[in-house]
Amino acid sequence: MHKNQFMRALISIVFISLFAVACIPIGTNPIKRYPAYRGLYVNKFDTILGDTAKENTLLRWSKKQQINALTLYGLGNILPKTSNYPVLAAFILRAKTGYGIKEVNATRGKAVDFTTYVHNYNNSRSDTLERFNWSNLEREFWNGDHTFTYSFTQLQLMKNWGNTQTPIVPTEQYIGWLQDSSGAPSNPIREAQIADSIVLVVDRLLLHDYQQNLSFSYVQPRLDILGQKAIAQGKVLKVAIIFSAENPTFSGAYFTTHEFVDAYNFINNANNAATYAGKSGIQLIGYQLYNYSHAKMTRP
Repeated sequence: MHKNQFMRALISIVFISLFAVACIPIGTNPIKRYPAYRGLYVNKFDTILGDTAKENTLLRWSKKQQINALTLYGLGNILPKTSNYPVLAAFILRAKTGYGIKEVNATRGKAVDFTTYVHNYNNSRSDTLERFNWSNLEREFWNGDHTFTYSFTQLQLMKNWGNTQTPIVPTEQYIGWLQDSSGAPSNPIREAQIADSIVLVVDRLLLHDYQQNLSFSYVQPRLDILGQKAIAQGKVLKVAIIFSAENPTFSGAYFTTHEFVDAYNFINNANNAATYAGKSGIQLIGYQLYNYSHAKMTRP
């Protein structure tokens, strides 16, 4: 075959192949879109730390499931003892350097836990890779766990402390509902006040979507209020959606047949398609799983 004829034939084959691929129906083999943040609450971490087999199981499973952020429970039994520092530092370093973990975050219920215990631990480590990256406040004021005023005070103290650290330790909060206490009647004015205060302080928000059958309508009203307050403050609020792998209470059954990222893509796609006043004030950055024990059970 003449050289020019060969080149024309080759170009035709490539063009036909590309056209055939482009014509494959979108739903045939959907592309998994992994967001930047893919977090996991690690429950009972105090029973894992120091047990090499359990640590390895956690880290290997996290890598398999594309997790890149760990938020640790059980620190109240770890951080008060400086003898635990070396083994904690070794775990955090190993997670970040060998298993694709970008963040290891501390979750506690009051500011003094961060300003004292997390502070002491972080500042004992010369290698910043061994330190906690974020402060996560877990205080369910909407369930009667103190008041929102108490929670907000803790956030302010955490924020002030975090900003003095080198590098800065940003502040995040987990919330369910924008109400003062369990069973409180709907009060749009108060919900807006709470949203405004949260947006003022946090660097990132974890917002729960605790359902058996996922729906965007469940989270949109809260995103709307938060987004409107962010816009008013000249901000864009970074939000990670929390999915609970508890079964049968929440999404455990869903995750036996779906990957964790599928839940996020469902919510993110719905958010992209939705129209609401606060949308431009919200940036969905990823998802958080509650919790390690439940998630590992649904997707071994």
